[in-house]
Amino acid sequence: MVYLAEAPAQYQLLLKYDVSLQTKLEEALNLAMEFHNSLEDFGNWLTQAEQTLTAASQPSLILDTVLFQIDEHKVFATEVNSHRDQIIELDKTGTHLKYFSQKQDVVLIKNQLIIAQSRWEKVVQRLAERERALDDARKRAKKLLMVAFTSDEFCDKY
Repeated sequence: MVYLAEAPAQYQLLLKYDVSLQTKLEEALNLAMEFHNSLEDFGNWLTQAEQTLTAASQPSLILDTVLFQIDEHKVFATEVNSHRDQIIELDKTGTHLKYFSQKQDVVLIKNQLIIAQSRWEKVVQRLAERERALDDARKRAKKLLMVAFTSDEFCDKY
């Protein structure tokens, strides 16, 4: 009879637990959906960045052209650097999700993060390589221009 008297209180406890569990599951689902959408958006941006780097023209040896290419590259580099926080946030969210997910989901999350980070690092590496190539082309264009001016002056004298 004592147990029957405690039944309503036990029922209320179970309801509170159920609501709490449901809230936690909904939060986890929302976090997983946000992670998935963010990862997909980041992957799309990475594809676009890779295509931009692939389509970039070779550094010119004409000084005005290479200076224009350097300015374009700086704008693109700023855009790439603005996405650095996004990959860091994806890593944090993915790590958080790995602790609360089933094993097969953990493997999937881990693999997706590894792929995104690898692609990100390749974009950053290619960006640095292009920057070095443009800088080298700028130096070479200046030297060629100096040689052209020097040879014109030489020809004018003789």
